[in-house]
Amino acid sequence: WYPLLPRVESARLPERLATLNHNALRIELRIDEPRGDFGMYGSGMYVVNPPWRLREQMQSLLPVLIELLGKADKASFILEAIEN
Repeated sequence: WYPLLPRVESARLPERLATLNHNALRIELRIDEPRGDFGMYGSGMYVVNPPWRLREQMQSLLPVLIELLGKADKASFILEAIEN
């Protein structure tokens, strides 16, 4: 798990994790857009060797979470399979 913060380190973490030699699933839920230089606007998970069907389940769940938790049209998600 990692927080989505308006900091360079927060933005670089998923990119750095993707360079490791493993299969993974990147899941991020952004309920708002960054405001200023502090405050969490979402969170992410990087699941190494994800369980079978997790991606499929998240494809169904993330839009529901956006609808329930998102702030207007600012909410979004990322669901990305990393295969190395």
